[in-house]
Amino acid sequence: MRALLLLLTVFSSSAWGQCNDLPGGKVHYCIYETAGSTNPDVIYYFHGRFGKAERWAETDFYSENLRKEWIATGKQAPKVVALSFGPVWLLAEQNTSPYSGLFEVMRDQVIPAMEQIIGGTKGQRIILGESMGGFNTLQMALKTPLFSKAASLCAPIVNGVDPFDSEDKINEFIKKSAAYAYHGEAGLEEIQEKVGEMIGMGIAVWKTRENWQKSDPLLVAASVDKTTAPISFYVNAGFYDPFALYEGNIELVKTLLLKKIPVEWHPEWGGHCKIDIPSLARFLVP
Repeated sequence: MRALLLLLTVFSSSAWGQCNDLPGGKVHYCIYETAGSTNPDVIYYFHGRFGKAERWAETDFYSENLRKEWIATGKQAPKVVALSFGPVWLLAEQNTSPYSGLFEVMRDQVIPAMEQIIGGTKGQRIILGESMGGFNTLQMALKTPLFSKAASLCAPIVNGVDPFDSEDKINEFIKKSAAYAYHGEAGLEEIQEKVGEMIGMGIAVWKTRENWQKSDPLLVAASVDKTTAPISFYVNAGFYDPFALYEGNIELVKTLLLKKIPVEWHPEWGGHCKIDIPSLARFLVP
């Protein structure tokens, strides 16, 4: 813990950010600041599967469109802290899986270490992530009091099945999904492949249904106490996303609204991670 809280003295540049590893080398980070900005807020950014912290600076990514939107609307960009444990990682509480325990590491070590490095947060602390990063965003936003706003983009949430269900039940779920309704039999193999990838990761990281239920976004959201969660959400999903996540995100939104938690729901006519830039830019920087 003490090592993680050490301030770093050597930075390597990544585009316009400062990037390095936290002591121990398991966590890579980049800090992006816009010259002249007076916005006191900080966005913690979680990338999608096979991504990296440096993704935020790439000009072919949606972050570039967010920056352009803020400029066009005269908004000051917040500081962005992008974090990564590697190409694939999920924030699961510690269990018997060697891939678990990152939730506690992020909450108890990484976030405090980054706050030391950036000199604390003087405005709102916001969290944002897409795909795998959207799932991880929900873990931190729903289980900790750290964040004022959370944007979960195209998070792989499914409703009615879990990684430990039978193949027949999972195939039945797929056949009832919006993704299958759009793609039909021609897209069935891709949907099965994408859903299978989620299942495989879930089994590897959580090992048992009991462990999974502690991280299932729908169950976690249902257990949130509004009095301990002063947070607002932005949630989006593509109707024909081949990960068959559209219905799960709808259910998440319904659950949060039942808890009287403010939610902006942005269903998109599109595939995986179709994002409405103007509304997301306004949510992050009103």
